[in-house]
Amino acid sequence: MAETQQYKSVYENAVYSRSSTTNPEVEKILLLRRFTEATQDEIINYLQKEAKKYQNVRLLDNPAILKGKNSLEALIIALPNRMKDGIVEENFEFRECLEKAYFSPTGIPKTKSNDLFLNVLYGEIPSKVINNNRNLGKIINSSWYTAAFKNEELLQGRHGMKFFMNLKLQNKNLPDKKEMDTLLKYGVHMSDVINIKGDYSAEDVKEIISFLYNNFSSDGKILSLKDVSEEYIHEAALAPITTIHKILQKSISSLEVVSLFSDILKNIVAEEGNKTPFRFAGPSSETVN
Repeated sequence: MAETQQYKSVYENAVYSRSSTTNPEVEKILLLRRFTEATQDEIINYLQKEAKKYQNVRLLDNPAILKGKNSLEALIIALPNRMKDGIVEENFEFRECLEKAYFSPTGIPKTKSNDLFLNVLYGEIPSKVINNNRNLGKIINSSWYTAAFKNEELLQGRHGMKFFMNLKLQNKNLPDKKEMDTLLKYGVHMSDVINIKGDYSAEDVKEIISFLYNNFSSDGKILSLKDVSEEYIHEAALAPITTIHKILQKSISSLEVVSLFSDILKNIVAEEGNKTPFRFAGPSSETVN
């Protein structure tokens, strides 16, 4: 079982924890996963598949249809039908505008790159919350911790997820250790090799990197982690649809009044596109309190 003096395995190859040295009532949690970078075609195909399910559904005719739907499904349903048609048919304006306003700023490849990434989520959860849920039998696998990272009550209490880290793998293994040490020495936390976003400290980053290289450096070890590539595609598809709705809310007062599809998409802003699509991942429906 992979362990260090600091972090111990809660669920092997998935969840690791240790007590906080500054607050003994809090557990520091690492969630480890891997994913393959999605291509433009994969994201568009995913959007088309989801849009086709609800192509002829009008939200105004059946508001109850949103019940039980995930965020992407709900946002697609709420789009005017003319926009859904444009997604399903992949008209010229749809593809051109996504490439200019979303794919280019994010650097999402058009053709298959097969780039693999280690995705590390770091967060803090009160020990009391973990113990209570464990005693109630609610913690049966790693998904509880993923849900806890997104729990609104925990986030409001300055707990839950703090930051994420993506490491680009080299031949299915961690990046070269000397290169990583050099990046950390000079405080480089955003590059082709490492990308960190959120509320983090250099000390936390160094501690996590040390844990990873001590426990996941053996050849192919990273492949034992859960593959969340499908989840990555889902979030990558969610970002542009979210932006379209923001623009719709500003530009029209009723879903019955729709600007031309191309005019809306040309306004997809870099605010959403510049963010790494894999920001916050995992289900949020489980009870964690």
